[in-house]
Amino acid sequence: GQNFGAGKFGAPRTIRADEAAAALDSALASGAARAFTRLYYEPMQHIVQPGDTITRIAWNYGLPYPWIEQANPGVSALSVGQAVTIPPLDAQISLPIIPGKRIVVSLSQQRVRVYENGALLWDWLASTGIDSSPTWTGVYQILSHVPNAYAGNWNLWMPNFMGVYYPVPGVDFTNGFHGFPTRSGGRLLWTNDLGRRVTYGCILLSDTNIALLYNWAEDGVVVEIQA
Repeated sequence: GQNFGAGKFGAPRTIRADEAAAALDSALASGAARAFTRLYYEPMQHIVQPGDTITRIAWNYGLPYPWIEQANPGVSALSVGQAVTIPPLDAQISLPIIPGKRIVVSLSQQRVRVYENGALLWDWLASTGIDSSPTWTGVYQILSHVPNAYAGNWNLWMPNFMGVYYPVPGVDFTNGFHGFPTRSGGRLLWTNDLGRRVTYGCILLSDTNIALLYNWAEDGVVVEIQA
């Protein structure tokens, strides 16, 4: 890779020479005017400040706190001046990125904004996770599409589910987008709750809007969750 300056929080970013060369070759072969290659974040160190906790550090950097814990095995208590390893901020970007499409979730505004080629396409009211099971800040991407996903922990069926991030490393479940869920007996939940935090970490949209997003957003579309 080649260092390509600092990104969020001054984190070093690099390009991978083989990927950049392949992108350039592809653009030249197709006659494209531009070539796209990805910038990768590298791990970095955070120096603990007064009042810091693993959870607070993770929230500020935009990584679920179990990912910070995994990068710092054996660290049970923090002390001021201690160095804490922060994994790459794009650690959950595992699929090829879809250019020209982006989804931005605002936790403070409880809204989802969808952009195509830099222009706002949709701006929707949403609901995100409650304080005890929050939707986590960070830069992620659409990982999967499941027509009707089941969340065993909560006994919920979630229509038009799209996985976005793994709250815990090494697990096989994701938090993501979905429409109004049902519980046993087919009872619909949260149909009057858009605009306030009611979910267990996922991002809730109306059934009409989630159907639009499900069909528009391929796996790989970047999702940015902002405080």
